[in-house]
Amino acid sequence: MSPHLPGFEKINLELVSSLFKVRVIVYGTTEDGYLSSMIINSRYTKTVELLRTKNNHYDPVYSIDYINKATICQNIVLNVT
Repeated sequence: MSPHLPGFEKINLELVSSLFKVRVIVYGTTEDGYLSSMIINSRYTKTVELLRTKNNHYDPVYSIDYINKATICQNIVLNVT
């Protein structure tokens, strides 16, 4: 699978990018297992990263810093309740 998207999916991501004023980076894998990516609207500074799975499902890609902060928040909530 390549992140080169069919027309309708690419148009939807371009609309989301323009609406929220974010750069969208879509990652995927090729048939031979290599990671590839496609950037939509590189003129924006904020970035949303997505992983497109083989069944055309999109999952967010989070930074390690974000995951670490989410872990701290989750521990606080679990210790309060």
